[in-house]
Amino acid sequence: MKNKIYLLLLAALMTAQFATAQKCGVEPTAADWEQYRQAVQAINVQTTQERDDTTTTYYVGVQFHLLRHEFGGGLTEAAVAKELDYANAKFAPAHIQFFQCDAPHIIVNNDWFNHKFIHGSPNECDETTPEYQFTGLYKVLGVINVYWVNTDGYSWSSFPNWAQDFCKDWIIMNIDNAGSPYHFGHELGHYFSLFHTFQGLDENVTRDENDPCFNCKTNGDLLWDTPADHLNNHAYWDDCDPSARVDGCGVALKPDAKNIMSYSNCNGYDKHFSAQQRGMLLHSLFTQRSYLTCRRDCAPFHVLTGTHTGFYTFGAEIFISSTATLADSVAVHYQANLIRLMPGFHAPSGTIFNAEIEPCNAFTTPSETGDRQKTEPLVWSAQLAPSLVQESTVLTLDLKAETEISAWLTSADGRTVQWIFSKKTLSEGQHEFPIQGAEWPAGVYRIVVQTDTARKVLSLAKL
Repeated sequence: MKNKIYLLLLAALMTAQFATAQKCGVEPTAADWEQYRQAVQAINVQTTQERDDTTTTYYVGVQFHLLRHEFGGGLTEAAVAKELDYANAKFAPAHIQFFQCDAPHIIVNNDWFNHKFIHGSPNECDETTPEYQFTGLYKVLGVINVYWVNTDGYSWSSFPNWAQDFCKDWIIMNIDNAGSPYHFGHELGHYFSLFHTFQGLDENVTRDENDPCFNCKTNGDLLWDTPADHLNNHAYWDDCDPSARVDGCGVALKPDAKNIMSYSNCNGYDKHFSAQQRGMLLHSLFTQRSYLTCRRDCAPFHVLTGTHTGFYTFGAEIFISSTATLADSVAVHYQANLIRLMPGFHAPSGTIFNAEIEPCNAFTTPSETGDRQKTEPLVWSAQLAPSLVQESTVLTLDLKAETEISAWLTSADGRTVQWIFSKKTLSEGQHEFPIQGAEWPAGVYRIVVQTDTARKVLSLAKL
């Protein structure tokens, strides 16, 4: 098998404290069960041994959203890096590794920090709950968005089909769970389709095909190599000796206390995924989550030559110029404000090439994410021309209704350079704002445009 590197993207958020009690607020719907059954059948057709023997490592990018209070509280960048280390240790046997595709997104907001997010809130595309409002402000396309916030004690994840059914495609992590070697990995397991080992409220799941009580195909998490877990929904392991509990034939249960999708606090924190769980993770990555694309190489510009080998995304804030050749059977994605395919560029038959005219650093809201979302049309848009600035540029806003809006200029590292306007009420229609840049030092800049419900970031360069 050829070695390939698949780079995908996650967006996430985490904490620096430690908590031992696991409280997960994930409950599968009927649609989740149906999709899950199909996935189980698929991995049983293609054996997990074949998956485990692969020499390919699949790299999945993450974007952390770190909620903080102006007087302290929340995660540090070091804590975020540690959370990735924990997750990578658990996912290494599945040949999946996570990386930070961009620097953590720091959100300093006292009101949001003091808010307690509640698990089990309604999931619908037109929801206006705090969870939908908050994630909509900061969501990044093509990644797994993970928000570490203060909750009612639970953390929760979105199953793959929730993006289409509920316009929900993120992970919410409780700040108090930071520092645990497995809590984030547990929620990532849900994100890639895994159920709890005790799923379905069935204590008497029998895995042995020779046992007359065999019911693995209909009860529990349906995986044959995750021993029956005696815990019902949201129950904790109150002891580490399950031998007194038996299945329907009176055989003592022997649950795997170290399975990461269990709630067990026994046997330390050496948690792991079973072979079939690893097969499920990869199946979900290749199919249900195949839309995750890499934005790792987000730079001011790219001048690409040579040969592209493998699935990869090149992102630029300003432009991409390419004379590259795509090797056989690869997929390559370019994303930039301007893309120039120069003489010599070649994408032969059998390859996949996509070009996306959008700066790679742009924050987007659910209403900008295309047909994967069922939100209302965006009520405003923003454009910047030219994006390569010598003397000046013009910010153009197209508003579908009267809107209170703010805009400001930042440096590439996020420092505010100047305010263009703050909380300005603009009427319906098109508005142009000339911006003088003759005195700016050369470099990359960003213009942030924000309302109370959405944000857009535009990139420009001073020559």
